[in-house]
Amino acid sequence: MKTRLADYRRLWELARKRTRSERDYLEFQRFQGILLIRNLKGRGIGLNGKSILDLGCGLGGYSLAFDQEGGRVTALDLRVPEQMEDGPPVRFVQGNALSMPFSEASFDFVFCASLIEHVEEPTELLAQILRVLRPSGICYLSFPPFWTPVGGHQFSPFHLLGERLGLKIYNSQLGRRIKRPAFVSFSEKPASCAELCCDFGLYPVTIGQVKATLAQLGAQIFWMGTKFSPLNLARLPLLNEFLTWHVEFIWRKSLSTEDSGARVQRWGSFSRDRANGMAPDASDVLTDRRLERLTEMGQYGDLKRAGTLCPSTVIDEDMAWASYEAKDYLIEGIKSSL
Repeated sequence: MKTRLADYRRLWELARKRTRSERDYLEFQRFQGILLIRNLKGRGIGLNGKSILDLGCGLGGYSLAFDQEGGRVTALDLRVPEQMEDGPPVRFVQGNALSMPFSEASFDFVFCASLIEHVEEPTELLAQILRVLRPSGICYLSFPPFWTPVGGHQFSPFHLLGERLGLKIYNSQLGRRIKRPAFVSFSEKPASCAELCCDFGLYPVTIGQVKATLAQLGAQIFWMGTKFSPLNLARLPLLNEFLTWHVEFIWRKSLSTEDSGARVQRWGSFSRDRANGMAPDASDVLTDRRLERLTEMGQYGDLKRAGTLCPSTVIDEDMAWASYEAKDYLIEGIKSSL
């Protein structure tokens, strides 16, 4: 679902006020969470009843939105936000994202926004997320690519000048004029980007780097886009690193490769279920990479409108198919493309 014009206006208003106080920044986070939940629903990802990890939760605004949506939220950060103390039933855990104190396969959904560029070992962060995700779990990951004008956060745009020159200007009177959140502890005169803040640093992370790392770790990306933007600049080769203000990935663990015989057998079971008026097991659809590829290629909307599948079919195993009266040629077309 697309972000509406009124939402953009509200988002802009909150963004302008976000550095005034913790309450303003909390509301800025919470509203982004509301928009994100709506967009996730448009892609078939529901959070109601899910176990959710808000990784690097900050002040907890996203956690509030996830809780209001009906999720069972665990929030992790280096420091305990005050809003959590008297807030909704969000389980807060103080800890390091690179060594999470959770057992394997603990969460259905991991949310990780604007964190990966603040950790020294991004590969370890992604490996930890994979570890705590359940087999059918999903991760939403977003960050500003380093070489964009906003890729340096409060260090922007000096990060584009290189660390040595950028820090020299940042530590000068000119750099001190940049508005910084009063509730974040910044280093007085950092000697490196790793020392920009008292609790965390800033490291160059790119779209290509994250894509390569996820592939190396065996993760499956089924959406890469530009956050809250009608234009998906994230898919532009090379230029995406400079034009994407905030990239978002939706990914999960790759599922085991199946041989063609197993696929045909599964689709045969699907046809029998349809004939008997039964809802097929959505986990079968989850294991079908080709159907997800159709989603990425833009054919997903056509199939949905034809009554073949509902938004939750591809990636949410807890919901059944919307309709079993789909036209046979559509089913056959999908089968032939496997």
